[in-house]
Amino acid sequence: MQNNIKYIAPWTFSGLENILTTLDLSQNQLNQFPLAVLSSLSNLQWLNLQGNQIDDVHNFKWSQLNSRNILNSLFLGSNHITTIPEGTFTKLTNLNMLNIEGNLIHDVGSHCFPSSVRSLSLSNNILKKVPLHAIYTLKHLRFLYLSGNLFHKLPCPFHLSVSHLEKLELSNNMLTHIPECVFNGSFTIKELNLDFNFLRGLSARTFKGTKLERLILSNNRISTVHSDAFVGIETTLTTLDISFNLMEIFPSAVNDLKSLLYLSLKSNLLKQLGKGDLHGCRRSLEVLDLSGNLFQQVPKKTLKPLSKLLRLSLQDNRIQKVYRDDFEGWGQTLTTLSLANNKMTYLSGGTFSHLSKLKELKLSFNNLMYLDQQVFLPLRKTLEVLDLTSSFSQYNHPIETFITNLDRLEWLQIDHNNISKMTVSSFHSLPNLHHLDISNNDMEEIPTDLFSATKHTYLSTVHISNNELGSIKSRTFDSIPHLSTAVLFGNRISSIESFAFVNCSYLHTVVLSENGLTSIDVSSFTNLTRLSNIYLQDNYLISFSFDIITGDTSQLYLNLSNNVLKDLDGSNNTQINSLKIRTLDLTNNRISVIPDSFFLSCSKYLLHLFLSKNKISNLPSIVLPVLQVLHLSCNNFDSLHKSSFECCRSVQILMLDHNNISNVTDGSFRNMDDLRILDLSYNNIDRLPESVFAGTQVEKLNLSRNNFVAVPIASLELVQESLRHLDLSLNQIENISLDSFASLNKLQALNLSSNYISFLHEQSFHGLIYLVELDLSHNPLHKLLNESPLSSLVALRSLHLNNASLISVSTLPLPHLNV
Repeated sequence: MQNNIKYIAPWTFSGLENILTTLDLSQNQLNQFPLAVLSSLSNLQWLNLQGNQIDDVHNFKWSQLNSRNILNSLFLGSNHITTIPEGTFTKLTNLNMLNIEGNLIHDVGSHCFPSSVRSLSLSNNILKKVPLHAIYTLKHLRFLYLSGNLFHKLPCPFHLSVSHLEKLELSNNMLTHIPECVFNGSFTIKELNLDFNFLRGLSARTFKGTKLERLILSNNRISTVHSDAFVGIETTLTTLDISFNLMEIFPSAVNDLKSLLYLSLKSNLLKQLGKGDLHGCRRSLEVLDLSGNLFQQVPKKTLKPLSKLLRLSLQDNRIQKVYRDDFEGWGQTLTTLSLANNKMTYLSGGTFSHLSKLKELKLSFNNLMYLDQQVFLPLRKTLEVLDLTSSFSQYNHPIETFITNLDRLEWLQIDHNNISKMTVSSFHSLPNLHHLDISNNDMEEIPTDLFSATKHTYLSTVHISNNELGSIKSRTFDSIPHLSTAVLFGNRISSIESFAFVNCSYLHTVVLSENGLTSIDVSSFTNLTRLSNIYLQDNYLISFSFDIITGDTSQLYLNLSNNVLKDLDGSNNTQINSLKIRTLDLTNNRISVIPDSFFLSCSKYLLHLFLSKNKISNLPSIVLPVLQVLHLSCNNFDSLHKSSFECCRSVQILMLDHNNISNVTDGSFRNMDDLRILDLSYNNIDRLPESVFAGTQVEKLNLSRNNFVAVPIASLELVQESLRHLDLSLNQIENISLDSFASLNKLQALNLSSNYISFLHEQSFHGLIYLVELDLSHNPLHKLLNESPLSSLVALRSLHLNNASLISVSTLPLPHLNV
């Protein structure tokens, strides 16, 4: 998938005819069904052609598949299909799932789908009517997806040959009303989705006979619901979503739903609930979402009869005060409560005293000016998650005054609160803490005893980003034995002391980017056996040494990009060459010289090295035996010679663009047997030695924006078996000589744009039988004739001729060309 494939040769899967069962060709540029290559696959069961440019699905193509009686899943979504003719897929007798969503289908013929289909998606097309004539015959249908079409109404009745659907998806249409006759009981439905339509109300007995379990009506314009709207599904419906509508009054029809478990009335215009509004589902309702309404107080009288309520959301309302008795008599079952984003300024000591089983409490985005020190005390044995993000406006008391003794607390969010100071005991009463976020506050330092090794044995994630920290002191995190992630970006940290991160055997990631770092002491990261990521980019480091890391680590990603590095120092540690640096990013610094001792420290495991945007003109001689990716773009290389890359023979991807290279000597890439991608663009090269690519396996070669006046044929012949993509654009080439590319018979893409080519010989492109893409734009060609060299490009699918000064273009005999 996602390989930009335009053409598949008939023998591509040779040898796999009886083995291949699953094939993903999605997100490519195929413009027709690849019959020649697929017809021989006798055991193909799963085929994905989604995201191509296919516009033709005629019946004869599927009938020629050897696997037509085996194929059970076919994906044709996001193509250019406009019609499904009669009988199109009927030969695929074992087809179970068919997805044709995201096309331009406006017409579906009768009897076009095999009766075996269980799941059919025609979503996101331009159908104006439900194609019942095509769907009715599907006797095994269980899932039907018709969302994102142009339905203004549904068929009356909506009649199918099946007795039951697991899911019917009708969202994102233009439905304004559903008459009683639509769902007349001819088939039952487990889940019906009608969200994102234009429904303004629900009539009586709308869903009678469906035996619905899940009904989604969100994002409509519903303002009224008939009291008998849910007749027929009173005992079956368990999930009802009417969120994002226009209801000002609670729909009384909900009271008939005796088995309702989940009810969302989010983002309506409700100001209050009546005492008996939820009486009918008082013994079943477990989840209630009333967020995004206009409530000014907790509707306690309505909630009091609910004997099984577990989760309640009242966030995004206008509640200013929460009283002691608001949860009395019913709150003892709640495990999750959200009061976030209200207008609360005060919480008294007994506010949560009746929530004896509460595990999660969200109070974020309020404006609390006073918090009783005992407010969370009743939750000390149950509360696991406490979210206080941006909750305080002028609260200046120490944080520990109200989180003391929350024995079960695992997740604490107190970010964005203008907290300027933490005391030693701030979190010592939270023995089960796993996640702590105190980012976006005003803290200037982390007390050395803020954490306790004996009390914080479970703490694994600490976020202290965007504060005012000036440094990381020695052993700051020594007391968090299970720390795995430390996020400290966006502070004012200028230095990190030795042993700042020490003995954290579970530490995996440290983020120190976007600070003001100018120095990192020796052994700042010590004995971190699982350390995998260190982010130090966007700081002000002038020098760097691997001495900051001592002891064993995991295979490490180290990002030092966007600093002002000039000096890379070797390590004084005799064992430092065992450092397992997997990826080293030094992009956009001021490095001109890399000492041998620096690479010696990380040579053994280094796979990816990014050195672009520096001032480097030579690489050190230390061998990097496993290096695969090397980026040297935007440096000061002016010539390449035999020893230029002796240190990195295993490189597969080499980027040398935007240098000042004018001279490439013979053997510059010698012994680089694995080299596949080479970028020499935006240099000053005018010639290449004949054997410069000898021994390489270059597949993609970029020579654009150089000074070539002719195609370097002799040099390219040495990679004729491997070369697939060649870019010679933005050069000074005037003439394509006879048989210029004859030896490059595996070439698939050729870019000759923005040269000075005015004439093409009849044999200029002779031999390019697999060329799929050719760019001749921005050349003074003037004319192309029938007998032009393009006629021999039998596989060509993409031809760029814009701004080529053409006076005339004759009809070209190129059968696969996209027009």
